[in-house]
Amino acid sequence: MAEQFTFNEYADMHVFYGRVFCNAAEARRLYSEHFPNRTVPSRETFKRVDRSLRETGTVLPKRGGEGAPRTVRTVVLEENILEAVADDPSMSIRNLSEQFHTYKSTIHRIIREQLLHPFHIQKVHAMTPQDFPARLEYANWFMDRQREDMTFINRVLFTDEAGFSRDGVINSHNFHIWAEENPHGILQTKHQRKFNVNVWAGIIGNHLIGPFILQDRLNGERYLEFIQNDLNGLLEHVPLQTRRDMWFMHDGAPPHFSLIVRDHLNHIFHNRWIGGGGPYSWPSRIFHFCLLLRLLSFVS
Repeated sequence: MAEQFTFNEYADMHVFYGRVFCNAAEARRLYSEHFPNRTVPSRETFKRVDRSLRETGTVLPKRGGEGAPRTVRTVVLEENILEAVADDPSMSIRNLSEQFHTYKSTIHRIIREQLLHPFHIQKVHAMTPQDFPARLEYANWFMDRQREDMTFINRVLFTDEAGFSRDGVINSHNFHIWAEENPHGILQTKHQRKFNVNVWAGIIGNHLIGPFILQDRLNGERYLEFIQNDLNGLLEHVPLQTRRDMWFMHDGAPPHFSLIVRDHLNHIFHNRWIGGGGPYSWPSRIFHFCLLLRLLSFVS
């Protein structure tokens, strides 16, 4: 860390430096003899003080990363910053600071005063042009069924599977330990001995079904075995009338699209199932729409 001196000390340094015709070593020797109780500056300090006065008119050292002189906050500056944010809401505080030559703290205050907050972007599935008509057709069909029967959504068993590994998903930015001293906590990841768990779960009405651990490598035969042997046991706590009128939904994963699975669903549910190759096709990347419908059903 650089040593700090008073303005009087800087002035004395410059006087002695000039007295010995810019000989930094001799200036330092005379300075130490004249002021034995002071911290003796280095030779580079004598040179810097002289150079700084000649080039900038000040003895204060320039702060790293200071860049160009900063603009004073004005009404015009505020309007320009807010206009830039409106044109590009994703622009960062740093980029705004560089563009308008203004401190980041000033930019931050201006934006906060307008009650603007930084919201994180949500990652969603990419859409193709073919997805939109299928999604719209499915949404219209679903809403028509719901208008005809307000209990329809509560009779659909929505299902999905997800894979979980030993490492899981860890956000180290949000993972911390409160302590008076650093406990040097560690978190073991990237294990050499790994395992994956394939978990199935469903929801119908107010009932959460599962979770149920499937075999690691799911195919049509294993998925059919699950529907035939395990699904009924998972539905035991669901009212009998609901199970009689139940619709079954799954997405278009390859095991779901298997012919033997579709034949079984046609035999058990007839026209009351939703999925790839079924009487009512499940469009790709439509999960968020159905999740919204499920939340609305809980609210109502």
